[in-house]
Amino acid sequence: MASTNFATSGVEPEVTFTGHAGDVRHARFSPDGSRVVSSSWDQTARVWEAATGRPLLVLAGAAAQLYRFSWYAESQLHLGAYTVDI
Repeated sequence: MASTNFATSGVEPEVTFTGHAGDVRHARFSPDGSRVVSSSWDQTARVWEAATGRPLLVLAGAAAQLYRFSWYAESQLHLGAYTVDI
C-alpha cells in the first residue's frame, strides 16, 4: 500500500494517509480543512479525516483515473461525473 504524507496546517505532527495502492495524483482539502480527498493511479478516490489520516470513504471501480475533483460545500464532493454527499 502506498502512503502519502500531507502536512495539515497548524497540526503537529505530520499526518500519514495510508491506503492507495498506486501513486497519488492529486489531493485537496475540504473548504473547512477537516477532510482531504485524494486520487491515485489505482483508480480510486479516498476521503480522509485531515487531522488524523483516518479513512472516511473509498470510491473504487472507476473505468479510468479519477483525477478531477472539487468541493461544492463542506460535505459535497464532485468527482468528474460523480457527485457524492459525505
